[in-house]
Amino acid sequence: MALLDSLLLYMGWVSTKMALSQLQARAMLNTGMTNNTDLNAQTQAQLDQLEFKVAFQEDTIEQLNQIVTQQQMAIDALEQKQQVIIEKLKSLQSTSSNINSGEEIPPHY
Repeated sequence: MALLDSLLLYMGWVSTKMALSQLQARAMLNTGMTNNTDLNAQTQAQLDQLEFKVAFQEDTIEQLNQIVTQQQMAIDALEQKQQVIIEKLKSLQSTSSNINSGEEIPPHY
């Protein structure tokens, strides 16, 4: 589960970092800190397209996060079942060896 926690923490950091970058870029544009204070239509369209891509990527990351979480839960459940099976197998092997040690070879051999 530590890997999953690290992944979730990293994804949250990336989303926060991207959001801060967007806010900083907007602040720079709004305060006129760019070389060209008047954004033309093409630049605005490019900015809108980038914002759309970022929003789409954030949605994709969230969907992938949900899938990874579900897969990790399935892996954990399978590992628990595997441990139960291993314990049962060990128990059967020890029982089987106890039974076999008490058997004698039949007289017709």
